[in-house]
Amino acid sequence: MEDEKIIELYFLREERAIRETQDKYQSMLLATAKNVLGSTEAAREIVNDVLLKTWNSIPPAKPRFFSVWLRKVTRRMAIDAFRRETRKKRGGSVYAETLDEIAELASGDDGPEDLLDAKELAALVSAWLKDQPEKLRQIFLLRYFDSADLKTIAGKTGNSETNVKVILYRLRRDLKDYLIKEGYPL
Repeated sequence: MEDEKIIELYFLREERAIRETQDKYQSMLLATAKNVLGSTEAAREIVNDVLLKTWNSIPPAKPRFFSVWLRKVTRRMAIDAFRRETRKKRGGSVYAETLDEIAELASGDDGPEDLLDAKELAALVSAWLKDQPEKLRQIFLLRYFDSADLKTIAGKTGNSETNVKVILYRLRRDLKDYLIKEGYPL
């Protein structure tokens, strides 16, 4: 079923909208949540929460790109669950690994000025990404947006895991150099 029709079902408050969303997107949403949480059971809980949030959000929300909207909601909810479960100890998921990889790019405080820094950082990373070749951008986004493991990235991009690891290292180094050049405090 087309996304527009599914959204229309939500607007009509027909429970069939949830079934159609599950049929079309459940595997994608499970993979997104599992990449962050490292657990299939926890990922299933997140997907159920996403379906409830979708039911409660549409209407009034009318996502233009439904699959992207669902993935963003899933990712945010999975990250929130990850943070709740691992406040003191990291480990057990690809998401924790990716946090460690890019930790050097973020400042360590959480004061009010850091919220502004986060917006500035997001804008700079977006600008940097736009200048990257499509294949490199895909590898970066798979790792740091989807929290995909090296094996998954290698399979999706036709590279070896070692090559993906090297590419990611070079991308992080290039991003760091770009941020420094742009005057972002690291």
